[in-house]
Amino acid sequence: MPAGGKTAGRPTLGRWTGRALKGSALLLVLGFLVTSIRSNYNQLADYPLRWNFTSLASVLAAITLVFYLQSVLWNLILRRLGLTLPFHRTAYTYFLSLFGKYIPGKVWVPAFKIFHLNGQTQDRESGSVVIVSVLLEQVFHIASGLLFGCLVIDFEKTFGVPDLPISIAAVFLSVVVIIMPAWTVGLVSRFRKNEVTERQIQVTLSLKSSAILYLSYLSLWVLFGAAVSLCAGSLFGLPPGIHLEIGAAYALGVIIGFAALFAPGGIGVRESVFIILTKPVFPASVGILFGFALRLVLSGAELTGLGAAYVFNRILKSGVKG
Repeated sequence: MPAGGKTAGRPTLGRWTGRALKGSALLLVLGFLVTSIRSNYNQLADYPLRWNFTSLASVLAAITLVFYLQSVLWNLILRRLGLTLPFHRTAYTYFLSLFGKYIPGKVWVPAFKIFHLNGQTQDRESGSVVIVSVLLEQVFHIASGLLFGCLVIDFEKTFGVPDLPISIAAVFLSVVVIIMPAWTVGLVSRFRKNEVTERQIQVTLSLKSSAILYLSYLSLWVLFGAAVSLCAGSLFGLPPGIHLEIGAAYALGVIIGFAALFAPGGIGVRESVFIILTKPVFPASVGILFGFALRLVLSGAELTGLGAAYVFNRILKSGVKG
């Protein structure tokens, strides 16, 4: 009995230690944000908030378009893996899954995609393809975002670190991602060996298709960066021009926040990375304010896309029944 009690107590102690470390790390990040706001608060006067609703409407439309095109790319991945679904169905699932990031945890966005599509396909083989497609989509999305951020951000100016090694590392990662789909699916197949066979989830994603998909995701990051730049210009009246470094900073913030296991939804980490990387453009207090404003714009784009996808699905279903 004592041995059992001792064994049972170890995982509990480990869990509480892990939670304490995660909580401490999160408090440090949030403390950095608060300190940045207090020390740079007076600089907000130099960047008065203005509302250019025409520009903001253009930003909303552009970001909604980016989200929709990402759902199209996901549909193309599914098709290359052998599962053909209507574009409107994957678009609705994609927009619905975006709200998973508002739930604490890192798994809800992909989980929503998997469970929602699996509920419509209702067979084990298709379910395996959906899982693989979600994994490949995340790999393409994250790797292309890292490349976009590393090529645009001037790390030498911000941190005194040479840009070339960082750019080379990002390009190398991208090359690995482009040639790795079959290997990734093999890992998933072995992990689920009791449920599916390798034949059932055989990869039909050629090197050419993989490269085209990757470049498409990279292009969407550039479009997103341009939209974020326009958003910053419309809110704070930045000098004319496309400030891609603002979008690149947000992209890196999102990706690093996703990787930060101690931060629910990347909160705090995303904003900290963003204000550090945008210091050459505007002070930390403006970076924090813009980060929250952009979050509202992104939520508006998600709601707009979800509403449009829902209405479109209802119209198509009514047409089929009629």
